[in-house]
Amino acid sequence: MFRVRTTFNGLQGAPWLSTMHFDEAGGTAQQCVNAVGTFWAAVDAFIDSEVDWETEVDVEQVNPVNGQVTGLVSTTRANATGGVTGEALPVASQGLMRWRTGVFVAGREIRGRTFIPGLTELANDNGRPVAAAISGFNSAAIGLITDANSVFQIWSKANGQAQNVSAGSAWSEFAILRSRRD
Repeated sequence: MFRVRTTFNGLQGAPWLSTMHFDEAGGTAQQCVNAVGTFWAAVDAFIDSEVDWETEVDVEQVNPVNGQVTGLVSTTRANATGGVTGEALPVASQGLMRWRTGVFVAGREIRGRTFIPGLTELANDNGRPVAAAISGFNSAAIGLITDANSVFQIWSKANGQAQNVSAGSAWSEFAILRSRRD
């Protein structure tokens, strides 16, 4: 599988990292980078203009069974800057995409999440994401899932497998991604 990483910079608490996986048989590494770029560009309308993001040039080829990197593919990075000028929300207030695969292992579905950092007060409706943000995130998710040139996947490290994403939905609450050291 391909591992595409996106780094965000610009506000306090950055850099932030987002990782997405793709089926190698579903398109080239560049096509996967393009799909990730299209996803982030679609949510830029809710990200602070002080935040810039870019994918890493080298996309890792990863063995889904053991997580070992087996190769690197050089690509042209996707990058952009958030599209909203306004007061940034606290770092703890991030959008959350919840990904579903419909594949169950040992009674549990293989699922994933993507956090959307750098949101502004314009995305806030009394402590919850505004309807326009949720709708925008959901539209971006549909674009990523249905991209004709890539196959978006969730990697289950515990089960040693990657499964195709079948659905994605934005959570109607803000989320926070914490490290194990927080």
